[in-house]
Amino acid sequence: MKQDIFRKKDLKTSLWSGGTTTQLAIYPHDAEYKKQNFIFRISTALVTDEKSTFTELPGIFRLLMVLDGKLEINHKNKYSKTLKKFEVDKFSGDWDTNSSGKVRDFNLMTIGTTVAALKSIILGETEERQITLFNNFNIIAYYAYKGNFTISANNKKNIIEQGDIILFYKENINEQINIIALNDCEIIISEILTDDI
Repeated sequence: MKQDIFRKKDLKTSLWSGGTTTQLAIYPHDAEYKKQNFIFRISTALVTDEKSTFTELPGIFRLLMVLDGKLEINHKNKYSKTLKKFEVDKFSGDWDTNSSGKVRDFNLMTIGTTVAALKSIILGETEERQITLFNNFNIIAYYAYKGNFTISANNKKNIIEQGDIILFYKENINEQINIIALNDCEIIISEILTDDI
């Protein structure tokens, strides 16, 4: 299966109204967030302001996972909820959204008919996990939030260090990967289904 790795040292961090954000991956890879010409975008953010107002992004669907801290998120005239570590909220980018709480979070944005899901796995040192990919999605990304791990696919092994992200693209059904934690790991998994690959 095809794969891409984006290393922490090559990622760009920029300012936003409530703190800083780091783009982990964007697809197509030559797309630009400001032009909103992407199919999906994966990023992390450090929220340094106690209260934040989200940028309105019409036509974009958002998934947000708290990585550290606690976030109270309010979608005006919709609902409010409190997110703790690894909890996810899904919402439309054109909603009037604000939040309270200083956190680090993980963001996945999609456009059009592209759909996505977020989840996390925690592995102890030397723990191993074999995973069958692409049951319901055709792009899967593994982000090393904490710790380092090896990931093997098609007899090829890569070391993914803290802050790196690796993306796999479907070529066949029931393709498998094997993950071995080199130390205690927290890994964020983005699962994406799109017709645009």
